[in-house]
Amino acid sequence: MLSIVPSGRFAVGRLHLRGFVPGRQLVRAFPIEAEHMAQVLTRAADRLPRLPVATGQHREECGGQAADTAAARHICRDGRERPLSLFTRLALSATDADDLARRYERVRNQPV
Repeated sequence: MLSIVPSGRFAVGRLHLRGFVPGRQLVRAFPIEAEHMAQVLTRAADRLPRLPVATGQHREECGGQAADTAAARHICRDGRERPLSLFTRLALSATDADDLARRYERVRNQPV
């Protein structure tokens, strides 16, 4: 499970029993690190796999009150791809959980 909480912290956790029981956390990045990782991934976006296409109805979750915060405006309205989208695309390129953790660590340690 990939998540970005309102404070901007990014986390990747392993889930068990069809996603109902949280397991150990694979990767964690604080807001400054997550922003750095998003900037690095933006440069390499053309080499990342595409996101799967939704078959159901899509809901835009960036409207309403969330759009009033500075972080939401940065993610939703500046024309850049959302960080969670970039992190998901990187996750799609990993072969397993260990490979995923290595890829995120590599991105975290690359200069902008």
